[in-house]
Amino acid sequence: MSVLVFDFASAASLDDPNLIRNAFALRKEQFHQRDNYETPEWQGMEFDQYDCLAATYFVRRGENGTILGFARLVPTRFHNYDHSMLKDNWSELINAEIPSGENIYEGSRFVISPHLSANPELRTRVIDELVLGIMEYCLAAKVKHVIGVMYPKVWQNVFVNRGWDVKMLCDAVSVGGENEGKTHVITAGIKEVSFEMLKRIRERTGIHEPVLEVAPNMILGSQQWSSYEERKVAKG
Repeated sequence: MSVLVFDFASAASLDDPNLIRNAFALRKEQFHQRDNYETPEWQGMEFDQYDCLAATYFVRRGENGTILGFARLVPTRFHNYDHSMLKDNWSELINAEIPSGENIYEGSRFVISPHLSANPELRTRVIDELVLGIMEYCLAAKVKHVIGVMYPKVWQNVFVNRGWDVKMLCDAVSVGGENEGKTHVITAGIKEVSFEMLKRIRERTGIHEPVLEVAPNMILGSQQWSSYEERKVAKG
């Protein structure tokens, strides 16, 4: 299988008209029902202010089209925009300038279907491919760093254990509480994008071929992605 990458501009070209609805419904299941986040919900779908035209989405589907995994990347700065979840919500956690720039993206909404708990081998494969897909995309898009706010165990289990080093920007802190229904321990980190990291992830996962499936008509900067096989940059 492969990881589908798309944005809102290319969404109309997708082969599954229900893909976006199902992907955002999985987000609702994770972030509303299990994590008690107080983000907006519409017709069974979770979303927030970072679901914008500049956002890039990664989806790993199962054989029957079900959504097994999901992730999002958003640039932290572009024309008339200089925002990130970290900067807008947790800047007080870091006693330094929040990383920001056109080639610094923020990763968020990383979620794996809870139904995969019954199939740990497939769950591991889905995470492997999502992490690789994100790295492949970042290399092709000339992204230099990815920042994020996550649970410490997610940083470790999802990224560090697969060879993608994370530099922590702050100590772990507890957020939330009685008013939000649940307390979360989070920390902020930054990951370097490089061919060295790609090679290490491939060695750890045992996946040595590109995993990305690019949505038709998706545009990377000023260049249209006509075929992923034409962009050997991600193979490493």
